Amino acid sequence: MALIGSSASSRGFGLVVAICLLAVACGSTPQSTPAGSLSGPAVSAPPSASAEPVATSTVVVTASPSAQPTATAAAAPTATPTADQPPAGLLAAGGEPITGHLGTFCWAGLCADEFKLPDASSLPLLELGGGADVLSLSLARDAGFTGWSASYTSAGMADLLPLASGGADYDPDSTASTPPDLTEATFAPPPPGDWTLVVSLRFSTGDDASYAWHVSVP
Repeated sequence: MALIGSSASSRGFGLVVAICLLAVACGSTPQSTPAGSLSGPAVSAPPSASAEPVATSTVVVTASPSAQPTATAAAAPTATPTADQPPAGLLAAGGEPITGHLGTFCWAGLCADEFKLPDASSLPLLELGGGADVLSLSLARDAGFTGWSASYTSAGMADLLPLASGGADYDPDSTASTPPDLTEATFAPPPPGDWTLVVSLRFSTGDDASYAWHVSVP
């Protein structure tokens, strides 16, 4: 009897152990892993259809062109003096000629009057040496003239003193023949002193011109 009871007790204990193991097995079901804890690369949600496109600026970089040679237009040649005014008057005393100051003139239909002589100090200066006894007048580019007269003063235009003259007193409206052109006029200088010398020229066209210099005679 004692053995039977012990066997029954053993079977009862084994049954209890089996029941406990079954209970533990049933209670240890794996828990579901939260969706947010899944490992792997994060996937961003695509932009909604209503999202406005983001404006982007495009920077265009262009290479700076290399410096190019600049063509410089050549200066136009100046009009020749005879186009609108008489040729330059040149006065010499055996040396380099001095270009005179252009005063009153009528040339190619254009006339200009100088009612007052400039101060001698402002005029081109011709200084005569002790041996100079002849003045020579000519025009630039060997232009010709038909008549001339020279005078001098130490004061104003009203005080001009005649010095010399030459050529022909020609009127182009007359029936007289045209006189030959002169290319040079020579005359003695004024007496010793500091003078304003004026030379007036006449041309075969009926034009005329006056030139002035500051002449110093020792």
